Amino acid sequence: MKILDRTLNFPSSHYKIHYTVQIEKDKIVGLSAGNDSDSSYLKPTIEITDDSNDYFSQHIFSSSDRHFCRALAIEKTNQIQTPLVEDLARVVVVEFQRIVAHLYFFATLAYNVGIPRLYHASFRDIDTLHDLFHLIDPQLYDFIQIGGIRHDFPTRAIETINVFIRQFSQKIRYYENVLNTDPIFIHRSANVGTISPESVKTLDLTGANLRASGISNDVRKANPYSAYRSLDFDVPIGKGLKGSVGDSWDRCYVRLKEIHESCRIVSQAIMQISRDQSHVTEKSEVESLNCPIDIAVESPGGELVCRIDTNNSATFNQPCLAVSAVNDIVTGQSISDIDMVLASLNIFTNGEAIL
Repeated sequence: MKILDRTLNFPSSHYKIHYTVQIEKDKIVGLSAGNDSDSSYLKPTIEITDDSNDYFSQHIFSSSDRHFCRALAIEKTNQIQTPLVEDLARVVVVEFQRIVAHLYFFATLAYNVGIPRLYHASFRDIDTLHDLFHLIDPQLYDFIQIGGIRHDFPTRAIETINVFIRQFSQKIRYYENVLNTDPIFIHRSANVGTISPESVKTLDLTGANLRASGISNDVRKANPYSAYRSLDFDVPIGKGLKGSVGDSWDRCYVRLKEIHESCRIVSQAIMQISRDQSHVTEKSEVESLNCPIDIAVESPGGELVCRIDTNNSATFNQPCLAVSAVNDIVTGQSISDIDMVLASLNIFTNGEAIL
């Protein structure tokens, strides 16, 4: 048996994830975390301490989902009614964040598997979305507030978003062509790293990783919150179109379909926002809670739970996947498949590792 130290890289970022695999011939018989004191989870390590040029942390992800989740929890316990137009504006922001997260998923996969055109296309579209974020609010982390949003949704942003949605719908065809027609990509992802519908429940998966195994479970549909109650969208699931249900190809397929659905959501929300002439309302004071409260939202990485204590401080339960679960998924796979399997599980979302 051989032991190999390996690294999963995250493009345009100072972060890497180190792990160790045990192999016999060319088959994986075990996986463990790298030289980390906590071996229960794979964790990112920062290779350069100066993050001033870290494109990943500064330009791609924001903490909008956590701000949104915390705001919803406090609004619920204080019985604060958010105006629909402000709820729609918040949905636009978090859905754009979902699109960016899924695009970064494809960039990471392309970087580690070796599909340069897909890598460049992903970052091209991420850059465009980053510019849109700045049109909405240069300080995006502060846009979502308790009771609504910080300021009116900019008219210029509405016009630019409408143009983006029309153009991006055409660009998505390239991603579809890679998934559906690229023989090398299909060979490397179909029937690789399969998580069956039966085993997915024992691995405690959420989000696209769960839905790729054929289980339709999305917090936005199962327990609608905010403006999602008034928006029409579908929940994509894995269908095994190129291999078996729940394989690496299905995990890519589901995320691409979710980009489609996020565009549908944004388009509907922007249409309603553009028809509404009301302005941002004054925010009321927030009282301390009598008891803790939990609320869940569907983040790009899966179910994100925010717990608000009696002092209005928040703790978050991020989507996670234990090393033991990853070990079960990769055991028996060829060593050449390990990068595809780990990348398809989307270890890095929302700017944090989910492993």
